[in-house]
Amino acid sequence: MLLAMMMLFAQTVAATQQTSMARSEALTKLDRHQVGWAGPGGMSKAMAAAQEALVAAQRWSPSEREYFERVKRALVGNSTLSPGTLNAGYDPTAVCRWDCYQRMTMLEPLVDHVLNAVEGDFVEAGVYTGGISIFLSALLCVKGVLGSGPHHRRMWMADSFQGMPPASASSSAGYSAEGFTQGKLVGTIETVQQNFGTIFTASSGDGESPLASCSTPAAWGRARVPTGVRFLEGWFNDTLPGPIRAIALLRADSDLFVSIYQTLQRLYPLLSYGGFVVFDDFKFTQAQEAILGYRKEHGITTLLQRSSNASNDQFHSIDKMVYWQKDVKTG
Repeated sequence: MLLAMMMLFAQTVAATQQTSMARSEALTKLDRHQVGWAGPGGMSKAMAAAQEALVAAQRWSPSEREYFERVKRALVGNSTLSPGTLNAGYDPTAVCRWDCYQRMTMLEPLVDHVLNAVEGDFVEAGVYTGGISIFLSALLCVKGVLGSGPHHRRMWMADSFQGMPPASASSSAGYSAEGFTQGKLVGTIETVQQNFGTIFTASSGDGESPLASCSTPAAWGRARVPTGVRFLEGWFNDTLPGPIRAIALLRADSDLFVSIYQTLQRLYPLLSYGGFVVFDDFKFTQAQEAILGYRKEHGITTLLQRSSNASNDQFHSIDKMVYWQKDVKTG
């Protein structure tokens, strides 16, 4: 009996290793012309032109930009705004950590574009303590479109609010949890609610804040978040897509293959054409396999673009943030 169990375990390990090797081999064989940084110097002309166009087309007013700056600085606390390395100069007590200032900044031209051209709500899958969701909510507030009415947009925050899923969720798909074990990176709903109130209060400035459309934390009521901000609590395979009907901006920040793939599987079909899907964790091999594998399986050839740590423009970040814009012809 013991020998049979040992043999079964060895066969399972071998099968898992073969699966991982096969996925890694498939990853290297993907058509690299789909990747926007395949050109000389790490950036193709197509990607450079697309990013320059987005930056140039932004319509934020000076007062709106001033407000964004207050929100971002409140979220990162005493962190260095442009750190040289990921773990240098960040404030461990901040709501949004590491190179979060840069990650928020690169979202501004994407948000501006969809607010002017694309229908749908905003979604973040993998919320942690709410930093990026709070920033996106502030951008919607500034434009007076965050709310629950027929002409409003909602900010959906999908998370277990229990931390990372059990290791079995990854192992069942042939992956290890790679240190993201059950219960790590926990951000509860109560923590996120508290952070919303703290950041919106700290960002109100001299009373001339452009947040009239979202009122103030004192008027949010029992939800303790602005009207239009919604929680989707639970594991992605249980909760997504929930009541979401159309998405203009989807941000996936969940580290693991199984979580990222489930996010795409359940939410990408709801992303409007012209909308953006943004990924926080492309540095991890299993995240790459989830993202690029989903693209290959569904015939998505739209240019895959990224932020860069080699530039000082609006698409600069230490960690590589990747994204693409959904296209009616190329997926």
